[in-house]
Amino acid sequence: MISNTLKAIKETKSKLAALEKKAADEQKKRIVNLHKDAGFATRGELIAALQALGGGKKRGRKAAAAPKAKKGAKKRAKRTLITPELKKGIIAALKAGGKGAAVAAKFGVSVPTLHNIKKAAGLTKSRGAKKAAKKAVAKAPKKAAAKKPVAKKAAKKAAKKK
Repeated sequence: MISNTLKAIKETKSKLAALEKKAADEQKKRIVNLHKDAGFATRGELIAALQALGGGKKRGRKAAAAPKAKKGAKKRAKRTLITPELKKGIIAALKAGGKGAAVAAKFGVSVPTLHNIKKAAGLTKSRGAKKAAKKAVAKAPKKAAAKKPVAKKAAKKAAKKK
């Protein structure tokens, strides 16, 4: 009984596969000559005519609208061209003792740009050097005053034991 059912399923699947192949062949034949049936000499002419129709709705996301400028809104500053001469001038001003914000304003660059120039010129200390200096200070010998409370505690313990 089960074997008969399995045989029937197998035969039906083979018939289905044959029908699908036949349908695909018929569709291919119809599509190959579609441009001739529609009255066009080539497939390219048919495609151009279809594209000219527009095709209705477009798929995908809509393009975002450009943000509208508010009245009285500030415009972006024009970017300053950093030339080698400008860098040399900034470095000279910093070495002469000029403060960062003042030098940046004088040369028309931003403070972060000024810091980038300082870093490239080697005028800044690395964080590792700052940490090493702090550790050296922390390891310095402590004052004798710090030892007095310890001595008092030891004296109190000795007094309690007596």
